[in-house]
Amino acid sequence: MTHDNFFLQRWLGTGRDATTVVLHGGVIHWLGRHGGEIFTYDVCMEKPGTIGLPSPITSYKAGRRFHLGSYSTRDGHTLLKLVVNVGCTISVWHQLSAGGWTLETVIDVEKKLRSLDPRVLPHCAMRKLVGSSPLMINETTLTLEHVMKRLDAIEKKMLTEEHFESLDKKMHGCGVAVRGIGLQGHMQNPVGEVICAAIDRLAKTGVPVWFTELDVPEYDADLCAKDLEVVLREACAHPAVEGIIFWGFMQGTMWRNNSWLVDADGTVNEAGQMFLNLQKEWKADARGNVDGDGDFKFRGFYGRYIVEVMTATGKQMLQTFTMEKGDNTPLLVDLAHA
Repeated sequence: MTHDNFFLQRWLGTGRDATTVVLHGGVIHWLGRHGGEIFTYDVCMEKPGTIGLPSPITSYKAGRRFHLGSYSTRDGHTLLKLVVNVGCTISVWHQLSAGGWTLETVIDVEKKLRSLDPRVLPHCAMRKLVGSSPLMINETTLTLEHVMKRLDAIEKKMLTEEHFESLDKKMHGCGVAVRGIGLQGHMQNPVGEVICAAIDRLAKTGVPVWFTELDVPEYDADLCAKDLEVVLREACAHPAVEGIIFWGFMQGTMWRNNSWLVDADGTVNEAGQMFLNLQKEWKADARGNVDGDGDFKFRGFYGRYIVEVMTATGKQMLQTFTMEKGDNTPLLVDLAHA
């Protein structure tokens, strides 16, 4: 293997970016993909090499982020500076002229932010404060339109189990568990079968899917309503989809035009009326009499219910209950204290 080939393979295999490459003294320095070492290439001598990192850094587990830079010493030498971020802790290391590294400082970001403003909520403290509240991955490249157009290339882009496992590990390093994938729903001309296929692919991660930022821009109001209905029906029919969040609903308050549900004067337009109709269609409304055993059977959707019972003597009783997803056991509603 020639030096040029060695340099090219190292360069292409590191996943480098502008924050990990430093050039000084005619030598290129860049971080390895996993931050285990710094690769070098002397341009004049055409000589590759490596620089070891401080042992405390190499012992860090998942969730590390590195930034490579340089600094000038008093005697005019230019040496490397390495910034390491693990969770909410940032450490700064300086390369020594004689070789090796020295730790300059360690910054506790959470403590620093709280000293500036007690209201700040660093993500390291999030789990302590929000408990079991879900956190969703909602990346800018994870749009429904993107998924629909690139189903054949999903494994090469964002939507792989390995990708979400990697993100999940990073968030766990900050004490936060990821319990959802936010599929950004900015799109046009939706096709039901393609949407279903896209959700199927995401469902393989085993993480619940949410439609976020949902809007369907269309100049024709009737077509806008029909397109939005396609998305809503496909989303709500898929077992992997846990919820939907609209990007907005009011004209004049949305970034994307011609996708609102309510006009500026407060009139519910065609898309808004379609949404209200779907809500009515998807709400269970069962009426009837209990049988001799006091049972009343009906088929309904998951969610929260209000029970209204009128006895033979005219007494009215109200009670609430919730039908949980996946729970097929008979439900007993106690009306003794209603």
